[in-house]
Amino acid sequence: MAEPTRTLAERILAAYRENPDLKLTRWQIQQLWRLDVAECDAVLQALVLDGGFLSLGRDGAFILKSPSERKTVGGMSAAS
Repeated sequence: MAEPTRTLAERILAAYRENPDLKLTRWQIQQLWRLDVAECDAVLQALVLDGGFLSLGRDGAFILKSPSERKTVGGMSAAS
Protein backbone atom coordinates (compact mmCIF):
# COMPACT_ATOMS: atom_id res chain seq x y z
CA MET A 1 0.00 0.00 0.00
CA ALA A 2 1.34 3.44 -0.90
CA GLU A 3 2.44 5.58 2.07
CA PRO A 4 -0.23 8.32 1.65
CA THR A 5 -2.93 5.64 1.51
CA ARG A 6 -1.47 3.89 4.55
CA THR A 7 -1.40 7.15 6.50
CA LEU A 8 -5.01 7.96 5.61
CA ALA A 9 -6.11 4.41 6.41
CA GLU A 10 -4.41 4.61 9.81
CA ARG A 11 -6.12 7.94 10.59
CA ILE A 12 -9.54 6.63 9.62
CA LEU A 13 -8.99 3.38 11.49
CA ALA A 14 -7.99 5.39 14.58
CA ALA A 15 -11.30 7.25 14.43
CA TYR A 16 -13.19 3.95 14.28
CA ARG A 17 -11.17 2.53 17.18
CA GLU A 18 -11.89 5.63 19.28
CA ASN A 19 -15.60 5.18 18.57
CA PRO A 20 -16.31 1.49 17.79
CA ASP A 21 -19.98 2.25 17.06
CA LEU A 22 -19.05 4.70 14.29
CA LYS A 23 -21.01 4.18 11.06
CA LEU A 24 -19.96 6.28 8.08
CA THR A 25 -20.94 6.16 4.44
CA ARG A 26 -18.41 6.54 1.62
CA TRP A 27 -19.63 10.12 1.12
CA GLN A 28 -19.19 10.94 4.83
CA ILE A 29 -15.65 9.51 4.80
CA GLN A 30 -14.84 11.61 1.73
CA GLN A 31 -16.17 14.76 3.42
CA LEU A 32 -14.60 14.21 6.86
CA TRP A 33 -11.13 13.48 5.52
CA ARG A 34 -11.42 15.69 2.39
CA LEU A 35 -10.74 12.84 -0.02
CA ASP A 36 -11.46 12.65 -3.71
CA VAL A 37 -13.18 9.56 -5.10
CA ALA A 38 -9.94 7.77 -6.03
CA GLU A 39 -8.35 8.42 -2.62
CA CYS A 40 -11.47 7.26 -0.82
CA ASP A 41 -11.68 4.09 -2.89
CA ALA A 42 -8.00 3.28 -2.22
CA VAL A 43 -8.37 3.81 1.53
CA LEU A 44 -11.57 1.80 1.75
CA GLN A 45 -9.97 -1.01 -0.23
CA ALA A 46 -7.12 -1.01 2.27
CA LEU A 47 -9.49 -1.07 5.25
CA VAL A 48 -12.16 -3.43 3.89
CA LEU A 49 -10.56 -5.80 1.40
CA ASP A 50 -6.87 -5.77 2.27
CA GLY A 51 -6.95 -5.21 6.02
CA GLY A 52 -10.32 -6.60 6.95
CA PHE A 53 -10.82 -3.86 9.54
CA LEU A 54 -14.12 -2.48 8.24
CA SER A 55 -17.17 -4.03 6.67
CA LEU A 56 -19.93 -2.51 4.57
CA GLY A 57 -23.36 -2.73 6.13
CA ARG A 58 -26.65 -3.14 4.28
CA ASP A 59 -27.38 0.53 4.89
CA GLY A 60 -24.24 1.56 2.97
CA ALA A 61 -22.28 2.54 6.08
CA PHE A 62 -18.84 1.21 6.93
CA ILE A 63 -18.50 -0.27 10.42
CA LEU A 64 -15.59 -1.62 12.45
CA LYS A 65 -15.33 -5.39 12.54
CA SER A 66 -14.95 -7.10 15.89
CA PRO A 67 -11.35 -8.00 16.86
CA SER A 68 -11.97 -11.68 16.13
CA GLU A 69 -13.02 -10.86 12.55
CA ARG A 70 -9.93 -8.78 11.74
CA LYS A 71 -6.57 -9.70 10.27
CA THR A 72 -3.14 -8.04 10.16
CA VAL A 73 -1.97 -6.72 6.81
CA GLY A 74 0.72 -4.34 5.65
CA GLY A 75 1.89 -3.21 9.07
CA MET A 76 -1.49 -2.12 10.38
CA SER A 77 -2.16 -4.18 13.46
CA ALA A 78 -5.43 -5.97 13.99
CA ALA A 79 -5.15 -5.39 17.73
CA SER A 80 -7.41 -2.74 19.23
